[in-house]
Amino acid sequence: MLLYLQVLYILTVFLFTFFIKLSVGQPVKDLLMVALFGLLFITYHRTVLGFLNRHMSVVAVFAVFAIVGALVTILSGRPAADLVNSFLRIIVQPFLILSCTYVLTRLSGVRFTAGVFIGMALLTSAFAVLQFAGIEPAWAIKEAIARIQNEPRNLQDIIEAQGRPMGLSLTPIVFSYHIASAYVIASLLYRFGYLRGGLYLVLALVLLVAAVANGTRSLVIGIILYELLHNFMKLSLRSLISCAAIVVVAVIGYFYLEGSGSRVASLNDASAMGRFVLYEYGLRLAGDHPLGFGWDFKPYENAWLYWEHLSDSAKSMSIFHLKIHNAFINFFLTYGVLGLVAVGFAFYINPKRFMLIVTTFTVYFVHSAFHNDGVFLGENYFWYAFAVLLFVCDEREGVRDRMPVPVGPATGAVAAGVRASARPPRRSRR
Repeated sequence: MLLYLQVLYILTVFLFTFFIKLSVGQPVKDLLMVALFGLLFITYHRTVLGFLNRHMSVVAVFAVFAIVGALVTILSGRPAADLVNSFLRIIVQPFLILSCTYVLTRLSGVRFTAGVFIGMALLTSAFAVLQFAGIEPAWAIKEAIARIQNEPRNLQDIIEAQGRPMGLSLTPIVFSYHIASAYVIASLLYRFGYLRGGLYLVLALVLLVAAVANGTRSLVIGIILYELLHNFMKLSLRSLISCAAIVVVAVIGYFYLEGSGSRVASLNDASAMGRFVLYEYGLRLAGDHPLGFGWDFKPYENAWLYWEHLSDSAKSMSIFHLKIHNAFINFFLTYGVLGLVAVGFAFYINPKRFMLIVTTFTVYFVHSAFHNDGVFLGENYFWYAFAVLLFVCDEREGVRDRMPVPVGPATGAVAAGVRASARPPRRSRR
């Protein structure tokens, strides 16, 4: 049965990578994730319950954000349909991803689940690099995927124009979030001894090349800052030399990319310049609405109220059709001051784990500071990496589950066999 569950897990990660919008009334990836969780609970309920009991604090954080998000959304007068859809997308789906990934990691080993997720990231990265190089079939395959899952017309226009490389992901930004989380998982495996240094270096370089091909500046900056932070924290001569080498390579790389006209080295294009007015608008909204707007809030709906204050700013018209492009501001606009209380609660129940998350996900948080999605904001790749973090921390602390016993026709015999094998041998009376 475990083999079938592993195949189903691979299929769900495949859909979360390449066919996010494929649906049959409901997104196929969501239906498969629900099916996977149900089968895991039926066949390995002890392992599932063990995860829930051991990480009740994580379950509590999910519950708190569900309550806060629903309360703020209701008070803001959002439609009931928005409330239900957002609850499923922002709370239920991430929890299923976290639970299924952790339980399968416990059953199959961390190299299986991490390998599946990183493998999918490398596959879509390969297509992004080919698209960056102008290889026509790489764009043609992405165009075919867009037609199959009926992607929005504006996305199909970008693909047909062969604009910004995105691999086979839904958008360049969805691609970049996947790469960020894959990088976090690779670093976790390396730091906790599951991955050799040479292989980690290769993976890090490949993912960095993919980020450059994708043209996501925040992701490249996040990777560099992560490596500087973790090398500096070691406070050894070797680590300090590594920091110096990273700085030198980053400076040389910047001038090379600037000379080649790469988007990564451009700091004055429309996308970069337009963010300042969005941030100002977001901060004004946050100051005027400290209680937040709830799930599925669209900031451009209120843009006309602030036009007189922002009309003289560069790219000011962007406030009428773009979101804020900062996950931290979006978080406050969504959850308000109660959201900050929820974050404080997460810190209070486990300060050490909270700070570990901050340092481990440096790449992710730096990247999300320049984009709309993030933790409890509808971005789901984070939870794959978070499940790996929980697992490797449990392993370090010596947490072990009992041998998982699948439920089925032969459950009684299997369980009896496990119990018998677990008994110490009887001493001979001779």
